[in-house]
Parts: sequence; structure tokens; C-alpha cells
Amino acid sequence: MINLIPDKNSDLFKMYTDFEKERLAELEKLFLDWYNFFKSNESNSGAIIRNFSADDMSFDGFYPNYFEQRIKILYIAREGRGISGENYLEILFPAYKDNFIGNEHINKHEFHRRIFYLTYGFLKKEFNFQLVPNANDISPIMGTKEFSFAFMNISKFSNENDSYKSDYEIINKSVELSSVKRNFIQEEIKILNPDIIITMNLYDYFAAIGNIKLIDNSNPAVHAFELLTDEKKYLILDSFHFSAIKTEKDFFFDPIIEVAKKYKSELF
Repeated sequence: MINLIPDKNSDLFKMYTDFEKERLAELEKLFLDWYNFFKSNESNSGAIIRNFSADDMSFDGFYPNYFEQRIKILYIAREGRGISGENYLEILFPAYKDNFIGNEHINKHEFHRRIFYLTYGFLKKEFNFQLVPNANDISPIMGTKEFSFAFMNISKFSNENDSYKSDYEIINKSVELSSVKRNFIQEEIKILNPDIIITMNLYDYFAAIGNIKLIDNSNPAVHAFELLTDEKKYLILDSFHFSAIKTEKDFFFDPIIEVAKKYKSELF
């Protein structure tokens, strides 16, 4: 059986608060249902699409002390890479602490350093990009009451290609199964209960997430949306993908914080 949540005997799991362990239990139940639904859609050969089966699913969630943060930020991306059957958090947390994502230093890794820069800006109320520390200077406080966030991929299949391009065939299949009868994607969001959701060029998949309406597209770098559920409204800021070759300050940091402050002023 694949890892639905971080190993309960691991040092990572021990870092979660008692309240967060209850949320992890909720995620574990959801992920098991999710896994079983994918399993029920396997062909006689055991595959769902190409050579991907339910055992290739990669689950995610939140890092320790996320629920202790001043602002709970959820990042939603498209897909993991090279982690089929692995728990995303178990792979990335030690990588963050070691300052290396694979063989690449975190300061050179556009995707992850931008998450660190933005999270730091939000949590520390540091809105001057020039004063935000390098990612490797932030990593020591990752997973503490000072700095944490939630992360999920909209696809629970991992891209196993060598190409940098997204594997839309498996993304589309995962999203389809995750929303066709039961909206597992929205259920994960509800458990994470973020104050702000930052998505990475996911507009084409919004219909699968739920009832989402555009509220502001005046900033070309980030558009604001609302996800309406039975319980509450969630602010979604859809930006360029965090691996896009664009300058951090002008296309990610400044515009995302500017729009967030406009629609969540009570948090600032």
C-alpha cells in the first residue's frame, strides 16, 4: 500500500501538533477513498491509463505547523515529478531542509524558491521583495510555527518523463477521475481550509475543482477568483506557473501580494 500520509513513526509526523494529527487522519481517510476509487477504475491489466495504476498515486497535504500560521496558504500545482507511489511531503520536506531539490540548490530552483519567497512575504508581512531572505536562509524555519504552508497537486499521478513538459494525458485522467462522481479535489481543500489559495495556471481545471467565479482580472499577472462551497468562500489567486521564465518580483511576488491584500485586507 502506498503512503497516504507521512509515516506515523517518522520524525516528520512527530512535528505535527495534536490538532494537525487529527487533520492528517481526515486526509488519510479521504486519500484511502480516493485510492480505492482509482483502484476500481483499473482495467483487467491493472492499469488506469498507459502503465499508471492506483499504486502510482502520490498524495500531499500540509507541512507541520501549517494550522499555526497567521495566514494559511495553500499552493496548488499540476503534478509531481518522479515520485510515483511516494508521499509528496515525505520527499520534499527533507529536500527543503537540505536545500537541494534533487541535484539543484533551492536558491536556483524557480518553483520552490518562489513558494518560499511568497510564503515568507505573507507570513512576515515583508512586502519589500529586496528584503526577503534567500530560500536557503528560510529553510531552517520550515515546518515551524514561524513558517509553513500546504501544498497539493491537482493530479495525483506523477510525471515520470524526462521532458520538462507537463504530462497532460495523465493530468487530465487523474482530474477526471478525481471529480467525476465525488469531488475529492474540493474535499482536500476543505480539510486544509486555507485563507488564500494560490494556483499555478490552473484555470482550465477550475470546473473540476468546483463552483468558481472570476472576481478580478485587472492584473495581467494574477487573476482573482472565488471558490464557493456549502461552508464558505475561498479566495483563489491564479498566477503563471511557478517554473515560468519570468522575474520573481514583477510577475509573482508583487502582483500576488497586491491582489491578496485587496481581497483579504483583514489578514494584513
